[in-house]
Amino acid sequence: TTEQGNVGSGTAVSDVAAPPDAVFDQILDVSSYVGKVPLLKKLSVYSSQTMQAISIVKAEYVVSPFPAYGYTYFVEHRAARHMRTLVFFLDHDRKSDIDDMQGRWYVEAHPTKKG
Repeated sequence: TTEQGNVGSGTAVSDVAAPPDAVFDQILDVSSYVGKVPLLKKLSVYSSQTMQAISIVKAEYVVSPFPAYGYTYFVEHRAARHMRTLVFFLDHDRKSDIDDMQGRWYVEAHPTKKG
């Protein structure tokens, strides 16, 4: 994790004892993030489509780190199952309470352990 002023970045790597496709299925299931993502109180998918083997899902996230305080942001997720990659970033067609964010999920088999 690094920070420069108001900008931060980080990288995380996790070994999961499951087949890569099962892990990627969980990442693709955006509507099931509530209860899995800390502080996420609500997630509503408002658009879902597939274009040239890319699944595009847009969702509203409501996060509440403290009682009676929360913020909302709108995220576009683009997933390529054949590459086991999902990128996400703010949907700038909607007004979010944060200025910017982006990230990427990538799933691969462990080099020495079976799923």
